[in-house]
Amino acid sequence: MPACVPVRAEAHPILHTISHPACGRIYRHRHILRLYKGARICYNKKQSATGAEKRKIPPMQYTIPPFGPLWTDGVFTVPTCVADRYLKLASAYQLQALLLLLRHGGSLSTRELAGALGIPERDADSIMDFWVAEGLLQNGNSPAAPAPAEPSTVQIPVVTKVPPTMGAPASLTVHPPVAEPPKPKKETLSPPRLTPRDIVTLCRENSALSDLLTEAQTVLGRTISTAEQEMLVNMHIYYELPPEVILMLLGYYRGEKEKGRSINLAYINKMANSWSEDGVRTVADADEKLLYLSGTDKLWDKVIAMTGIRHRSPTARQRQMVADWGRDFSEDMLQLACDIMKENADKPSLKYMDSVLRRWKKEGLTTPAQVQEQQQSFTAAKAKKADGRLQGKPSYDLEQIKRDTMNNTDIKF
Repeated sequence: MPACVPVRAEAHPILHTISHPACGRIYRHRHILRLYKGARICYNKKQSATGAEKRKIPPMQYTIPPFGPLWTDGVFTVPTCVADRYLKLASAYQLQALLLLLRHGGSLSTRELAGALGIPERDADSIMDFWVAEGLLQNGNSPAAPAPAEPSTVQIPVVTKVPPTMGAPASLTVHPPVAEPPKPKKETLSPPRLTPRDIVTLCRENSALSDLLTEAQTVLGRTISTAEQEMLVNMHIYYELPPEVILMLLGYYRGEKEKGRSINLAYINKMANSWSEDGVRTVADADEKLLYLSGTDKLWDKVIAMTGIRHRSPTARQRQMVADWGRDFSEDMLQLACDIMKENADKPSLKYMDSVLRRWKKEGLTTPAQVQEQQQSFTAAKAKKADGRLQGKPSYDLEQIKRDTMNNTDIKF
């Protein structure tokens, strides 16, 4: 077993991990989140041995009584390949739908399937598309085809990120001043679309990917849909994130949900994309990112309390904005900016606070005393300027005003 890297339990807000003494696997507190040995994390607090560790527990043997209550309501046939090939490849919903179809003689409508499973009809069609793609079922559009003896290799499209070309040259007509050509926008490429058959084939070829989908259901505490399977597969293949890093992302997602925050897996997918672009490839990199998120979450809660804005989860841009505030200013400065915002804005506005803090940063103001001194200087200069206007030459021409008034035919007497 490779050497473990000690991690303090209190240093990580998301994962509290314990190293299994026998197999070296890492388990997560509360969710039993198994990471891979390649993560090389251990809990540096000595764990007391349990009774199960002191003695070897013999494996259990399970049997079905030949005349037990299981057979009371009759039987129906289940193909052997379902148990031999698809227990790990198919999701729980896909297996439930197939069993339901076999129970009713091999023919059910989408509405009947959706009603029995308690899901929308469009989800029922998506679930059954897996079995159609495997060649085990047929729908109204295509006949069934025999399953291939050897799985074909999925061809994941290789996308080359090419910068967009510039537009057509400007017109030859000279219009001073000449406007600068627009800067090319960064092209955003989407990950490839994967069918249920593609996902199954990839899992057959990559056991780590199959384990990832299984562990993801353990972390989330529920069955994941086909769309979620596609998202996780692309995190590993397209974004090139290791399985243990993806599981840490899912652990963060579940932790945020338990705190009552508004967060969804689409946001986690964007985080995965961002982590990939930032070069996150190890558990240590992911741990640093999660510590950063924990710090910005705490500062966000303080800003929400200061401003009185209704509590909600920050967007990626708001999170970065608050992180910049925390890096450049103290909480006293944030409170002062919040007070100025409340005095001048019609309603609480983070944008207004950001403009105030940006101006202070540009002027080099870092303490409330410096802000107060600048405000006093500004007030004194403004009063002096107003006094000079009263003593000096008027800034208006009274005779010109009279002439303009005589020529203004819009005035009604």
